[in-house]
Amino acid sequence: MVAERANGQKRRRKVRIRWGRFLVSLVIAAALLAGIGFAAANAISGGAALGFVRQLLGGEGGGAGHQGGEEADGGAGDAGLAGSGAGEVQPEGADGADGTEGADGGGLQAGADDARPEAAPFKGLYYYESDKLDRYVAYAAEHSGLSAGDVVWRVNIKLDKPFYTDIEIIEDVYSLPVLVNKYYRLPDDFAPKEFAKIGGGYRVTPETAAAYESMAADAEAAGMALRPGSAYRTIEYQVNLYARYKSEDGEAAADTYSSRPGHSEHHTGRTIDLVGPTGTLNGFTGTEEAAWVAENAHKYGFIVRYTAENEEITGYMPESWHITYVGAEAAGTMKKENIRSLEEYMVKYVYHSQ
Repeated sequence: MVAERANGQKRRRKVRIRWGRFLVSLVIAAALLAGIGFAAANAISGGAALGFVRQLLGGEGGGAGHQGGEEADGGAGDAGLAGSGAGEVQPEGADGADGTEGADGGGLQAGADDARPEAAPFKGLYYYESDKLDRYVAYAAEHSGLSAGDVVWRVNIKLDKPFYTDIEIIEDVYSLPVLVNKYYRLPDDFAPKEFAKIGGGYRVTPETAAAYESMAADAEAAGMALRPGSAYRTIEYQVNLYARYKSEDGEAAADTYSSRPGHSEHHTGRTIDLVGPTGTLNGFTGTEEAAWVAENAHKYGFIVRYTAENEEITGYMPESWHITYVGAEAAGTMKKENIRSLEEYMVKYVYHSQ
């Protein structure tokens, strides 16, 4: 009996010891979990989340899981996580708290510029470009008589810069319309894909020829005669032509009536020079044909490209004889909206849209 009591007491002590050890294990486990949570919070708040994850994973990069996350975040790897300062990690290009674009896209600067008081007259225009604000302000100061809208489209087309500077090579060379001027030039190897002939054997693009023949027929029906005197020119031809004018009159004067190579609309095959009864370009000016063309060219997709009204825009003296095919839509819109230069049309209807 005594032996049985002793054995029972031993068994109860063993059970209590086991339960005690189990409870101690639970306490230790809870403490460890609390410590890990605290360490994780400190690591993340300190901008060291990546290192903490690596410690937990027991490896350097977490294998495929880390790579997958990097690609999904748009490249938010070590620099994105550890370099965030306050530990707030945003996806690349994410909008800021104030609604501006992420810094990687230049949006923060753009947002800051838009908030400047100087932006107020311009930023409501659909063709306003925030990165040009300083240029708008400077151009407006130099041209106090211009509206904010005129300032913006002129600067967008580079008119705040001297002619033949900041020149761009045109990429979409076969687009309709295409802007060829003193800032935008055609590649040296450019040539139209196809040609068709008009009166006098002059070559133009097929669509230009069709439009011109229709216009010439209607002019004839109205008792007038349209005569081409020039059309497509190669860039090589323009090299020699411009060089001759430059040697005769000097560069500054030549630039007012002749294009430098690559900058001539004649290269496109969409431009025609009309001549008067005497067979000269100047002979066309002042004729009833010139007045009729100025009034009706848009119906056939043409514009009189160089006028007294847009001389400061184009940099060329008025040429009543120089007509350019831009398509019925563009020519019609320019007539309807009283848009006086192809430059303005391109900014408002091609490079931007409402």
